[in-house]
Amino acid sequence: MHGVWQDGTTALLVIVHGDELSDLSLYCAHVGDCRAVLCRGGMALRLTQDHRPDRKDEQQRIRAAGGGVFQVSGIWRCTTAAGAARAKDSRAGFSESESHTYLSCSRALGDPDLKMNAERPILSNVPDTSATRLQEDDLFFVIACDGVWDVLSDTQVCDIVLEHWGDAAAAASTIVRTALSSGSGDNLTAQVVLFGWRHEQGVEVAKRRVVEREEEKKKASAPKEKVVVEEDVDMFA
Repeated sequence: MHGVWQDGTTALLVIVHGDELSDLSLYCAHVGDCRAVLCRGGMALRLTQDHRPDRKDEQQRIRAAGGGVFQVSGIWRCTTAAGAARAKDSRAGFSESESHTYLSCSRALGDPDLKMNAERPILSNVPDTSATRLQEDDLFFVIACDGVWDVLSDTQVCDIVLEHWGDAAAAASTIVRTALSSGSGDNLTAQVVLFGWRHEQGVEVAKRRVVEREEEKKKASAPKEKVVVEEDVDMFA
């Protein structure tokens, strides 16, 4: 199908597995920069690590496969060696017949131009996988695309869900709207999965986080204490 379909996409899958509520695990598989975050006791625990060219291990893999990595306007991109050389040469111009793919993801499905060598593709389609056993203080998880994570931290997203505890749809909608109002210029998608059997525990954690956030704001706005340095002066020196 090469030459027909040139598009690409990221992928993120989270499966909740187990026979009893007291013995559940989350299984994750992903390629790209969508991200899964678990809320554990009110704190954010990242379940996936973004596949981006700014990662040293991904840079090494890309270059070993004959590709190139460079930075444009603060964003790392991966491409072919020819594409990187052309982009770095300010004196060179692109001909009408010339085309290069520049991606901010280091792994993805599709984008065959960066997978010409099936044994050592520049753009890998091999997913990272993980298994996380749920603990008693785990309350929910969020999966979202990079448009969310570009402007919101893992903790901010978890706090938004806690503010809407009990209503996953409202939480997901607020995450997207907050990311948009925060200046995100990319696609925005978020899904929230609440562990409903821990509703009462979530209510208590949500109340606690309100107090903690107020304390954090006070500390951030409080004037910093001046540091006084005392010096010994030797008048005979």
